[in-house]
Amino acid sequence: MTALNQRSYERWRPYYQAREKFRQFVWQKQLDFYFVFDPVITVHPDEVFFECFSVDESTYGRLGASYEVFKNISEFACGTTNVDYSAALYDEFQKIRSYKTTQLQVDPSGFEVQTTNEAAYKEVKIDLPDSWVRGFLQVSSAMCLPATQFDLHPMDIYNICFVLRRHKEKKGPGDTGK
Repeated sequence: MTALNQRSYERWRPYYQAREKFRQFVWQKQLDFYFVFDPVITVHPDEVFFECFSVDESTYGRLGASYEVFKNISEFACGTTNVDYSAALYDEFQKIRSYKTTQLQVDPSGFEVQTTNEAAYKEVKIDLPDSWVRGFLQVSSAMCLPATQFDLHPMDIYNICFVLRRHKEKKGPGDTGK
């Protein structure tokens, strides 16, 4: 079996080298592309929610906010948009404070956030990767299955992530260690 694995690795070597070269380029030159967590924002009759997948698309995350957390809701229309979650948008979210008024605007062209005494910042809509569309269909299918629900404290989530980080896989499925 090792000879077969070796032949397979030899055939895939140019791909693995190109992938590694690209990964190194992105890490050194375009770090923003390395962490692609561009959320899909949905305005639903019950809540506003943000959904995304991890870089390797193995993990799905969803953050929902019921309309009770918002004071004034002007125009209201249901829909979905996808925006680039850039470092600049992250910085805008860091300005949100309980003592400041924050205005969020979701429309088909993108997402806008503005806090008191700050200029408005808008991220424009970007195309959704095909793999994410497939992923959302899989998540939707899984949501139809019987489920057990429970509440977790944020510290519990932190502890789970901590354990997963400490016990993560050291080599990938195609990695022969060479």
